[in-house]
Amino acid sequence: MLRVTPRYTGHGLQGDIIMGDLVLEISERIRGLVEQTRTREEGQGLVEYSLILMLIAIVVVVIVSTLGHTVNNVFSNVSNGLAS
Repeated sequence: MLRVTPRYTGHGLQGDIIMGDLVLEISERIRGLVEQTRTREEGQGLVEYSLILMLIAIVVVVIVSTLGHTVNNVFSNVSNGLAS
């Protein structure tokens, strides 16, 4: 329901576009949802934290795999030293 109604102002005839209430309400809701999704950044922080945790986990696995035998030998020597 889109209507153009002419009206007279001091500067001559101008037309007002009158939209139905339902169409106006729907367009405002769509505009609000678009603005909300544009400004929403909640998921971005979660992704960044998960990437940081994955990087830390990879570094720990690499360190443990490369130094694992050395650390095991040190703990074995300490354990044998305490036992004797």
